[in-house]
Amino acid sequence: MTRPLAWLGRIAAVALLLVLLGGAYVLGVRPLIATYDQNEAAIIEAQDLLARLRNGAAAEEDLQEKVQEISEQQGLQSYYLMKETDALAAAELQDRVKATVGENGGTIRSIQTLPGEDEGEFRRVTLRMQMTTTTESLLRIVHAFETGQPLLFLDNVDIQSRSTRRTGEQPATEPMLTVNIDLYGYRPPEDL
Repeated sequence: MTRPLAWLGRIAAVALLLVLLGGAYVLGVRPLIATYDQNEAAIIEAQDLLARLRNGAAAEEDLQEKVQEISEQQGLQSYYLMKETDALAAAELQDRVKATVGENGGTIRSIQTLPGEDEGEFRRVTLRMQMTTTTESLLRIVHAFETGQPLLFLDNVDIQSRSTRRTGEQPATEPMLTVNIDLYGYRPPEDL
């Protein structure tokens, strides 16, 4: 009977050894492996993030250069009449003139497009216009033309006061002006 008991003791010892090895694996080795796997995944993720950030930094420098170029080009373009032909530029200019004069209390009597002229590498587009307005309104209109974009210039300005008659005790009104102006802007060179 000692033999079966000896086998039982050996089996119990082996079982106890397996339980101890399993416990050591569960309590010691498995957490180390999980930590190693997590660290490896974190390292791979950090390397991917670093690569994306480096690519983003390189792309940002290129984009900053392109933004600068576009800003400079648009900055210059905002000074010009950007239509492809003199007729289209004159039509755009007429729309702006009508809007500006109307918004500031003037009335357009006539607008005539003059032939385009080359001035150096630029093309001058000119409108000859006649309007009626008051002195205060004329000041606002001229200011809007000269400070807006695209850049516009006034030439051949002729201002005449139309006399208004006062009847009875009506208060004097601000005199109406008839204003003739050549208003022009420039189309840019072809390579801009």
